Amino acid sequence: MRLPAFNRISPAPRGITAGSADMNVRPAQASPGAWSSPSLPNLSASHSVQAFSLTEMMVTVTLLTVIILGLVAMFDQTRRAFTAGLSQVDVLESGRAAADLIGRDLEQLSPAYFASVTNFYSDTPPFYYANNNFGGTGPVMQPLPSPNAVEQRTNTLQELYFLTRNSQQWTAIGYKLDYTNQLNGVATLYRYSMGGLSITNATNYYNLTNQLATFTSIWPFTGSNFNRIIDGVVHFRVQAFGPNGVTFTNISPAALVTNIYTIPPVPGHNNQLDNSYVYAFSSNAVPAFVEVELGILETRAYQKYMALLTAPNAPAAAAYLSNNAARVHIFRQRVPIRSVDPTAYP
Repeated sequence: MRLPAFNRISPAPRGITAGSADMNVRPAQASPGAWSSPSLPNLSASHSVQAFSLTEMMVTVTLLTVIILGLVAMFDQTRRAFTAGLSQVDVLESGRAAADLIGRDLEQLSPAYFASVTNFYSDTPPFYYANNNFGGTGPVMQPLPSPNAVEQRTNTLQELYFLTRNSQQWTAIGYKLDYTNQLNGVATLYRYSMGGLSITNATNYYNLTNQLATFTSIWPFTGSNFNRIIDGVVHFRVQAFGPNGVTFTNISPAALVTNIYTIPPVPGHNNQLDNSYVYAFSSNAVPAFVEVELGILETRAYQKYMALLTAPNAPAAAAYLSNNAARVHIFRQRVPIRSVDPTAYP
């Protein structure tokens, strides 16, 4: 049995539903407009992309450069201020520690009650005035920051010696500066200590009597008797006062006070140039007050000064030190002496 033949019907194109009159229309016979693809945007010359001009870019780069340079300058100033602050903190801490050590030692100053024993002594080494490594004489002068630039500070570098007592034991304590650097205006401060001294026999009494000569003549500073305290010292000045708070005037052993010997700044003596005093107290006499001034150069300034001095370039180092008075920190304190004997004063 043969099946009836059917005509092949193609799928209906889009927009033609089943049962419509166009169901039997083949795709090849369809209208061309029914199968056209979607149109693309027309990119004509009127729609070109816009960009920055060369002038605008140069203006932008210039502004950014100015801003960056300003930030760099600000950061540099901040760094310098921070570094200077750290340097000042270091100097203040070390200076206060050194001044406190000297003050605590001076508070224990005691008279020995022997005419041949020096209780307190302060002077400037004579060779310091004779010549220094800068080719001049006398102490270093530093002009102070002032409108007329005529005020100057005289840097004095002295040495200090005194006795302290603990029961029947005596200790000789002294502060002196490194002789090598002292000639250059900047020195290192050392502390001298010789304990275990007594007056129980002639030998010990002789040692106590001659401690001052031993202290002033020791060089170099070696051994356990010397300890390094602080570097960069440009000023170390000692001044003694009586019970009434007035400094001593010219007193010789022939004067009324036989156990106090002082030399004020007078022509022909070493202390004329730096306006300092020479003190020597013996027997039952000690100062009622002792004023100590300690000048410390900042760490970075001290390092630069030593670099100039090592070059060697002494004139440049001297000029640098003279022009940096603002970088010197002065520590001053007046120490009361507890064991002062009122009978030593008229």
